[in-house]
Amino acid sequence: MEQSRKFKISILILTAVITLLPAFNRLYRIFPETELKGLAGPLHPPALNLKNIKNEYFQKNLAEYLMKKNTSWPWMLKTSNQLFYTFFNQVSAGFNGSILTTEDGSFFQPIYLRSFNRSKKLKEKDLKGISPNIKKLEGLLEKRGIKLVTLISPNMINVYPENLPSKYTNPTRLNHKNSYDFIKPELLKNNVNLVDMHEVITNTNKITGFYGEGPSFLPTASHWNQVTSCIALDRILDLSIRNKFNINKLPCNKFEMVLPPPQAELDLLEIANLLYPEYTYKPAPNISIPENFIPANTPKPKILLVGTSFFFAIHKHLEDFKISDSTKLFFYYREVKEKNLDVHRTLNKKNINWEEDILKNDLIILEANQGSIGKLGYGFVKDALNYLKKNPVKK
Repeated sequence: MEQSRKFKISILILTAVITLLPAFNRLYRIFPETELKGLAGPLHPPALNLKNIKNEYFQKNLAEYLMKKNTSWPWMLKTSNQLFYTFFNQVSAGFNGSILTTEDGSFFQPIYLRSFNRSKKLKEKDLKGISPNIKKLEGLLEKRGIKLVTLISPNMINVYPENLPSKYTNPTRLNHKNSYDFIKPELLKNNVNLVDMHEVITNTNKITGFYGEGPSFLPTASHWNQVTSCIALDRILDLSIRNKFNINKLPCNKFEMVLPPPQAELDLLEIANLLYPEYTYKPAPNISIPENFIPANTPKPKILLVGTSFFFAIHKHLEDFKISDSTKLFFYYREVKEKNLDVHRTLNKKNINWEEDILKNDLIILEANQGSIGKLGYGFVKDALNYLKKNPVKK
């Protein structure tokens, strides 16, 4: 009986400590501050007025404000995420978080699941003009001495579908087509200058990126590793400007494995907000940059990239190998990024100087991920065709 009483008192004390800890922490700062990535809490408490009290907006948002402004909350969230990851191989209690995990504990983003499972009805009519328009743009740019290459970037769950837990997989998915299944044959039929990195990886035993030493995606990263992106750029150069500018083959196989991995390989891990993120680190390939890979005083191409964050690694290769001194990224055709991607601004499409900003380039690369290939060009192809039709090459 005495033992039972002591146990109940212990439970009450523990419950009181857990309940009162946030309040004590707010007063005495027991926990040091720790940052959460990818989560933004409320900056200000909700306005106190009769309307907000009546509709319970004030009560709900005040509770959220007090919770998320307390320095104990990030620690509790990280602890919770760590426990779920360690014991249940998932980042949170639900299946609908911003980060999910595969069977081997790799992170991935749920945005790719719809395309993977072919759960969206395919609208072939909307996709039919994409390939012919890209080919038409290729021809018009060729007349101006500009090469156009289309790049399909892969995503991890499509490259390694066997790692995806059954709870995320529609067993009938292969009975349907997604946009990649439709557009890829159309691009080939129209003889588009194409680099399909999903096909490159899957047709080479899925280890092209490491030349036999590992996968093309690190378990902590949302994008391809350095070696795989290097291979993508090398193939693009083969199709476009390598001979014109005497660019050597890129030494994609000259790399060392480093630990901890570069920051770019940790983006999904960061927003997983684990208590011990370093336990998930895996060695990453780091390409060795040869000295004087491009000899001094060699003419360098101007290159325009139009696409997604899969271009970040390619942009870095172009700078690291000193292939181009003038490379711009039209990020989703909404922003302009250049100079190590640190300089960025909103792209005002109405004020684009097509002759200077677009038609002075030697190479333009369009990119979309295979999970969103229906958005190839993000409107750039249509705008470019409109301009070139109105301003044909003067004979």
